[in-house]
Amino acid sequence: MGRLIREIYTGGEPFADNLGAAIRYSSDTSFTRSIIKHAEVFSKYAKTYFYQFSYDGEAGNINVQYDGAESVGHGEDLAYLFCSGYGCDEAIYPEDDIITRNRLIKLWTDFAKYQDPTPEPSEILQNITWPVLSTDQGDFLYLDINKDLQIKNHPKEDTYSKWTDLYDSLGYSDFDTY
Repeated sequence: MGRLIREIYTGGEPFADNLGAAIRYSSDTSFTRSIIKHAEVFSKYAKTYFYQFSYDGEAGNINVQYDGAESVGHGEDLAYLFCSGYGCDEAIYPEDDIITRNRLIKLWTDFAKYQDPTPEPSEILQNITWPVLSTDQGDFLYLDINKDLQIKNHPKEDTYSKWTDLYDSLGYSDFDTY
């Protein structure tokens, strides 16, 4: 099984030779797989909106990068919602950071007010409509929050689908684990 997992991230090479792949593996096993699976299950019972925060800006305060690893850390979006690091002095951040912050605030407050993060077209949100998650037809539409907002399909598809296949082939069907 370890060989199969290494194959997903490094093509079979040891993780010691690829720190970025080791970080992606750790991220997937600690966060990604269970978050995606939880959203799949939860969306069958309640309106669910799924997003991935991909914007790599200065306000995120995590500016350490490794080849082969993603450049945005878990929870980095919180720095855009709640003042952190240098505080709320927007003058010290690039315009794209301020736009990203304003977009997050708009999405979250609209969700709190209307139970829909995009109840009507909005210029700051580039007139997108964030779809309710439904996996019934095999899709997994989500909002990718980057410099531009995009609706994408199947988050982390390159690794998540392989983990699903691995679980289906080796896991015990009598148990539910993620």
